[in-house]
Amino acid sequence: MTELPPGMMEELEFIAMEAQRGYPAGPLLCRRIERDVLALLYRARLNDSRVVAEVRDGGLYVTLYLPKQGQRVQRLVVQVGVL
Repeated sequence: MTELPPGMMEELEFIAMEAQRGYPAGPLLCRRIERDVLALLYRARLNDSRVVAEVRDGGLYVTLYLPKQGQRVQRLVVQVGVL
């Protein structure tokens, strides 16, 4: 089984925090985060991944659905911040 590449959590956090600069919480911010995180996952050869960013419960959540076959981690939810 493979694992997430070393340092990926830090990169994901950086992408999410950087994307928030100057953008209000909403659909545009969510799409931007999804695009940037998906690009990171593709670079890590996790091509069948899916990313869903959403504003709910007073926070920004980013959910990563990783390929099921052969992966130790299949779903990862990160709460980026409280709005």
